[in-house]
Amino acid sequence: MRSLWFAILLLLISASDLFSQTGVPSVVTGVRGEAIGLSGEIGSYGEYYSISGRDARRPSSSARLYFRPTLSFYNAASISFNILLSTEGSSRSARHQVNQINQFGVQPRWKWGYANAGDFSESYTPLTLNGLTIRGGGFAINPGQLRLAATGGMTRRIGAASNEGGFDREIYAGRIGVGRESRSSFDILFVRVRDIPSKFQAVLPDSIDPPDSTQIGTRIEYTETPQENLVVGAAGTLKLFSDALVVSTEASGAAYTRDMNSPELDNDKVPSFVSKLFTPRLSSSADFAYSAGIQLRLARMTLKTGTRYIGPGYTSLGVASLLTDLREFSWGADIRRSNWSTTAAVTRQNDNLVGSKLHTTVRYTYVGSLSIRPTQSWQMSLLGNLLTLRNHAISDTALVSFTTLSAGTNQMVMFGGNKLVQAIGMNYLYTRSSDDNIFRAANRFQSHTVSANANMTMGRNVWLIPMISLVTSRQGSQKWGTLETYSLTPQWRTLNNRLFVSSGIGFTKSSSSTSLLTDIAANYRISTKISLTASLRRIGFQGDGQQGADYGEYVAIIKLTQRL
Repeated sequence: MRSLWFAILLLLISASDLFSQTGVPSVVTGVRGEAIGLSGEIGSYGEYYSISGRDARRPSSSARLYFRPTLSFYNAASISFNILLSTEGSSRSARHQVNQINQFGVQPRWKWGYANAGDFSESYTPLTLNGLTIRGGGFAINPGQLRLAATGGMTRRIGAASNEGGFDREIYAGRIGVGRESRSSFDILFVRVRDIPSKFQAVLPDSIDPPDSTQIGTRIEYTETPQENLVVGAAGTLKLFSDALVVSTEASGAAYTRDMNSPELDNDKVPSFVSKLFTPRLSSSADFAYSAGIQLRLARMTLKTGTRYIGPGYTSLGVASLLTDLREFSWGADIRRSNWSTTAAVTRQNDNLVGSKLHTTVRYTYVGSLSIRPTQSWQMSLLGNLLTLRNHAISDTALVSFTTLSAGTNQMVMFGGNKLVQAIGMNYLYTRSSDDNIFRAANRFQSHTVSANANMTMGRNVWLIPMISLVTSRQGSQKWGTLETYSLTPQWRTLNNRLFVSSGIGFTKSSSSTSLLTDIAANYRISTKISLTASLRRIGFQGDGQQGADYGEYVAIIKLTQRL
């Protein structure tokens, strides 16, 4: 199967070269003029992987073909395609989801809207729909003051696998409102997520009792309970004084069922239009979340503040990742001058919003940076980060008293001209973390990191980049350890700048291991629109002498790209 894929890729490589030489592009060029524009790229990617001494971490070979053209019309509308085919498309992850690598997506876009079909990602707000890849369709239009959007499809599909159960997951979302994205706007949002049986869903073995749906959090091997989610919210943005003042708000309520097989609750008091969308069950819960922020932009300063509240029972299956049981307040400021700038931010977070825990944990984060350009050739920056995590528990076992501090500086001196050394960079970072809980004393950590690099020119078309890094660290009561890294990267450009070759060697040494990385990569510009890239990398690792600690890893890659 893989040899067939590589044969197809070789055919496509030859076809792409013929495509660039035939009259097809010239016909498109002649037709389009200023009315029709064609852009984007088409390419193929092949990889060979080998490892000895330990288990493989990726397939031994893989190949991909991608096609991303965009056709524009009169600078008023466009159609974009995203096609990705891969030999990994039929592979299965730990959850046995399939066809998540192969993609086909189409997006027509015009002045006041766009549409999606196939594989795409859509984002409404951080609390409702955000960060998911959907296979289905949708649209968003904004003619005049009307804002309307809808999305539907699958966010998860389960593949066939022995002794595994699971459910496909479908999602439907909508948004209606007034205003424009570039101005003030207000939207009502709706997200509906529901698990449905997969055609590959395994049958529960007779020897295993069915799960008890009354026990929240129960998970039985070979099974996965179907979930259901309904989210309704509102979001608005107010922009004043030529966007100098921006106020944004969002509030959402969510109902969530952990197990759709659990018994239904008496829903006589639930409005019928709600019960048709969501059925309350024994494993159901509901909660709400909101956020608000203000940003003031001045000529040389930006001030911002915000707050978030996410209830412990708030769940949106339309969001890829979301922390719950959280109350947050944040403040920040940016100041900009001609030769310096600074940034500062403070964030306070706490959990235990409904008092269901014995102790409330409070986290403070302080972030600051200062960038200065003392001279035309010298740039420097200072940075710091402080995190504290506390509760007021008296018991040592429940005590949380954690602090981590990072502080450092980056320096860059540029010489320019035709000098041997064109630039030198020097960096230092100090990190310290401590935990006052005696049971976690071994987690205390302290380190110093120093690194330096240089950009050197060995001729008109030859460059050399040496780098050295030294890390000294200590954890708990252990002795200080040292990690040394040395690397050298030569670069060479030739054939009238059509061929660019870069190679490198890197050596890393610690008290218990050493590793050597060598690689070489070349990019050849076949024509103004076609380029060929090839690379070879090897990693050799030697551990502390234990059996199975040593290994050698090889990766070879070839990639052909043609711009349209």
